[in-house]
Amino acid sequence: MLINAKSGQIEDANPYLIAMLGYSHVELLGKKLWDVGAFVDIEKSTEMFQRLQVEGYVRYNDLPLRTRSGALISVEFVSNAYDCGGVRVIQCNIRNITDQRLAEEQVRKLAVAKLAAEAASTAKSAFLANMSHEIRTPLAAIMGLTYLIRRTRMTAQQTAWLAELDVAGEHLLELINAVLDLSKIEAGKLVLEVTQVNAGGIAGSVVSILSERASTKNLNLSIEAHPLPQGLMGDASRLQQALLNYAGNAVKFTAAGSVILRTLCMEETADTALIRFEVQDTGPGIAPEALARLFVPFEQVDNSIARLHGGTGLGLAIVRQLARLMGGEAGAQSTVGWGSTFWFTARLRKERRPDVAHVLTASSPEAVLARDHASARVLLVDDDPVNREIAMTILSTVFDRVDVAREGNEAVRMAGQNAYDLILMDMQMPGIGGLEATRRIRMLPGGTDSVIVALTANAFAEDKAACFEAGMDEFLGKPVRVGALFETLLRTLLCRQHRLPPRKLH
Repeated sequence: MLINAKSGQIEDANPYLIAMLGYSHVELLGKKLWDVGAFVDIEKSTEMFQRLQVEGYVRYNDLPLRTRSGALISVEFVSNAYDCGGVRVIQCNIRNITDQRLAEEQVRKLAVAKLAAEAASTAKSAFLANMSHEIRTPLAAIMGLTYLIRRTRMTAQQTAWLAELDVAGEHLLELINAVLDLSKIEAGKLVLEVTQVNAGGIAGSVVSILSERASTKNLNLSIEAHPLPQGLMGDASRLQQALLNYAGNAVKFTAAGSVILRTLCMEETADTALIRFEVQDTGPGIAPEALARLFVPFEQVDNSIARLHGGTGLGLAIVRQLARLMGGEAGAQSTVGWGSTFWFTARLRKERRPDVAHVLTASSPEAVLARDHASARVLLVDDDPVNREIAMTILSTVFDRVDVAREGNEAVRMAGQNAYDLILMDMQMPGIGGLEATRRIRMLPGGTDSVIVALTANAFAEDKAACFEAGMDEFLGKPVRVGALFETLLRTLLCRQHRLPPRKLH
């Protein structure tokens, strides 16, 4: 566009400007831009022409103009004033940047929304971590006391009440774990471990856990094993969690007949194997229209099931998410009146690693600890008086002597004075926490000889990683089942005896 510097009238306009403003060439010639209403900010346009007269050049990166239709657009406005044949003229280069500004604003809004979402996710994670810790601590006391009371003389009624208390405690623990798992999966913070996987052993563990429940209902709970590759690597605990969910549901909803667990290899390469886990039952079956809803969070076949059997509707959704994280999928087939088969797959790496499973005997871990490791020096570190007393009582059933430290500094001092075989360390304590206490113990003379096991209500993956980074050998989240506690302690002591890294052997 060419403008007479003295009169401000338009001398010429190119097709781009004509199309942008919506006026014809004839309508613009001899007019001033503010005459046709193009300049929205008259004060800025006056300033622009004054500067041109003095400096000969102006540039505006974001100047608003109004088109003939009344629409506002943003333009990049660059003007030069120069003499042409004795006449002072202004050459204006105008570029429409409306779309660019809209895109930049959209990006800015998305960035703000992303920051807000990240802040909300961080706040949610912190809240869940705190709530998890606060709930797990008293729940650990409840489950520990239940175990100890069961070891005393009780009436038949008291035994029944304790059984109901156990069920309630387990249900609450499952609920806490399900909510935390779903939250971590949605936030993309669930970290899968890579350790040795014995698929047949996982099925065996699930059957062992559910055998008493199945026996009570006269159900035949069995394993149908198929040949599997050796040296599989993956997250054994998550695989067991998924299979236990399927099998637990099958036992819960099957009134008579059988529940069969299967493990099969679907695909195998030199480096990986796709393993399929199945649970087949002779339960009531599920209608086709209901199958699609089963793996959606908080969904159940029938809401009345929640009242009859309990449950949150999170378990199957978590199984599918876990399967997908492990490179597989999850699903189900069912026939009403005949039963159902629930399955999930996981792609596991193949790697040859030393196997020390043979050192574990057929006897219970508790019996082996009491027989072979009763003289081990044990230090229990926990600031909660109730949980400390319960843990000390449980440990005293297998170890001859259990020393107690009530906070981190005391634990470091005692570790410097005694050569402990095993230290059970809480994380959150007054003074210095369990992580710093572990670091200091590892720096003591002989401090690397002790096996240090985290026994904490901080159950997030980042907590576990922090414990290992600080120098701990194992991690147990409260509330821990007594059987799992003894099994872990036996494994760590055996690995120490054979100079093997405990947390590499799951």
